[in-house]
Amino acid sequence: MTSTATRRHARPRSDHPDLAPGFRTGPLGRLGIWVTDHAKLVTGVWLLLIIGLGAFAPQVEHNLSGAGWQADGSESVAARELAREHFGGNASSAIQVVGIVLGVAVLLDATLVRLVLLPVLLRLTGKAAWYTPAGLKRVLPHITFAHD
Repeated sequence: MTSTATRRHARPRSDHPDLAPGFRTGPLGRLGIWVTDHAKLVTGVWLLLIIGLGAFAPQVEHNLSGAGWQADGSESVAARELAREHFGGNASSAIQVVGIVLGVAVLLDATLVRLVLLPVLLRLTGKAAWYTPAGLKRVLPHITFAHD
């Protein structure tokens, strides 16, 4: 079923420049290689998906909020009522602000803390970052790697 043009451009499973010769990737590895090889296409698709879903979100929220899609007495209904009381009828806006703030916090944690601060601290502290107290060494299993 494959045409000669497809076979001509398709890369063999183990012929990726970053992999050792003879190494065969699994399905997730092949997906990861494809995503990194087509980064602009994947980014564009994600942006279109986010923009498209963001455009329909207010309409969906409006249709579901008054259509009986709530469990009276649940924690989410109680939280919405508290927000409505304290924010003067702008409950959905207040909840959106909280959601945006939490999203920004997760993004900052993922980028600044895990990608910048943690590697810098590990580099600065050197072997001291991997110090294990003697009592804990007795309890933990001893694991070694080939490069040790």
